[in-house]
Amino acid sequence: MHKKNRLRTRWEWLDGRRVRLRLALPAAARWADPATRPPLLLLHGLGNSVEAWEPAQRRLEARGLDRPVYALDLPGSGRSGGPREALGVAELADWVTRVMDLLGIARAHVAGNSLGSQVGLALARRHPARVGGLVLAGPTGGGDHLPLWRSALGLLLDGLAEPMLYNGALPRMYLQTGVPRYLATVRKMQEDDPLASAAQVKAPVLLVRGGLDAVVPEMAARRLAAALPNGAFTEVEGSPHAVPSSAPETFTRIALAFWERIERSEAGPAGAAPAGAASDDAPLREADNSLVPPMPPLRGGGRGAARRKTDAITVDGRAVHCRLVPPARAAAPGTTAGLLPAGPVPALPILLLHGLAGSGAAWGRAFPLLEACRLSAPVFAPDLPGFGCSPGPPGALGMEELGDWAARFLDAAGVARAHVAGNSMGCQVALALARRHPARVGGLVLAGPTVGGPGGVPL
Repeated sequence: MHKKNRLRTRWEWLDGRRVRLRLALPAAARWADPATRPPLLLLHGLGNSVEAWEPAQRRLEARGLDRPVYALDLPGSGRSGGPREALGVAELADWVTRVMDLLGIARAHVAGNSLGSQVGLALARRHPARVGGLVLAGPTGGGDHLPLWRSALGLLLDGLAEPMLYNGALPRMYLQTGVPRYLATVRKMQEDDPLASAAQVKAPVLLVRGGLDAVVPEMAARRLAAALPNGAFTEVEGSPHAVPSSAPETFTRIALAFWERIERSEAGPAGAAPAGAASDDAPLREADNSLVPPMPPLRGGGRGAARRKTDAITVDGRAVHCRLVPPARAAAPGTTAGLLPAGPVPALPILLLHGLAGSGAAWGRAFPLLEACRLSAPVFAPDLPGFGCSPGPPGALGMEELGDWAARFLDAAGVARAHVAGNSMGCQVALALARRHPARVGGLVLAGPTVGGPGGVPL
């Protein structure tokens, strides 16, 4: 029986400032070769510290791994000292390599959450020989891809879904960072653009997004995964932004299996599996990359969830964020356009219209039931213009205008006629579509229909 791993705090000094690390050390005899079994390096998010990684690190420790696991307080965060000015993402990546030098780490597998994901990608760009595989949870995008107000609102909403243990630690971690450094780091994050520089990342990367993540839109995470030369995407349903804290068991299982696959690939056919890894897991629900390892479906997944995806459909020159269930059964031979299967479709496509202040995600619970029907035509749940992740014109559109927009959306999707379901305000949009474009609507299902005009309910 091997000696139990120990989770402990360690202090180092760099540039005359102390650096706090939280690490789990393996039994000395079990760390066979750091070249083939690189240590694990964990990078926290904005305003966080090593405390945010403790749930995941405890799970890693409990597996009896054959390598050290290090979580770092980035400079100026947690209890690590930092310079007067907040560091940019590239500077943080360079700082991490210098800490690796202090620890005698030539190469490591890296996991990052939020800001830590941006630092991990910068580390892989600037110091490719130091990174094995990257697992990025809730990867923030920086740049101008998402308005700052949208990220701030998402952060507030996300807090409602985070576990109590994480929310309880947040005030302490935020106080350690301080408001000036927090805001300065936000600006530095915006200056970094991982999407624009994604082609420079040669390491295998797995992006892990929580299904309830209100900070990072699904489309943004998928776009980044697609831009990476060796990128993959998977989603942990029921988890908010801080996946390592909210779903530590699932996150560590995914990460370990991913890193194991990389090591087996590097070792060749004769390579042995690393100790402590879940080598008997079945395939990931979404494996977009040859290095994504086998694993059972995640919570809330299933065969139908594997078919569910997100598309960007352009309407009026703007990319519309749309959740889509592709048809499950082939139609008769023939010709149709766009996203429809070939042939005359025996069942009409379905268009789902959400309510006020909602998005296509509001239909999430209906998707598994629709998938179970194994429809022969697709189901579309777009974010209406100016809602969710779909950009819109400067001013809000009226119901008639939204009805016309819905007709143009059907054109863009290659749909001549569809059944339409609406909820709340979506009912008014659906009725406007049926009035103004009657040939485009098969049947209407209206859930909780709101009523405008003088006969409506007073606000």
